Amino acid sequence: MNLDLRKFRKNMKAKGFVEIRGRNHVYHRFQHNGIDTNVSTHVSHGGNSKDISNDLISFMAGQCKLTRMEFVDLANCPLSREEYEKILKDKGEIRRGANTPAIHKSSIHPGRR
Repeated sequence: MNLDLRKFRKNMKAKGFVEIRGRNHVYHRFQHNGIDTNVSTHVSHGGNSKDISNDLISFMAGQCKLTRMEFVDLANCPLSREEYEKILKDKGEIRRGANTPAIHKSSIHPGRR
């Protein structure tokens, strides 16, 4: 089973992911209450593929802290943003009941306050 790339990109935006275009990849970083979290995934700019391959789906699911089937549901829309946030809270990826998410240490820049 492959995922339609256009549909994936559209649906990820609707679920709270911000799209960041890099030189070789398009990154999708999840934001909670307007703040970046450590949850992100990416797809390549290269090639003419209009689909995300089966192997890549499993890899991207892990990056998004989901099972393969949960990721397919997130990308195809049966899994709502609220349900996704609950999964992330249950896994400790974002704080339960807090206005700000847990910030991954790699996203903290030294010297900035």
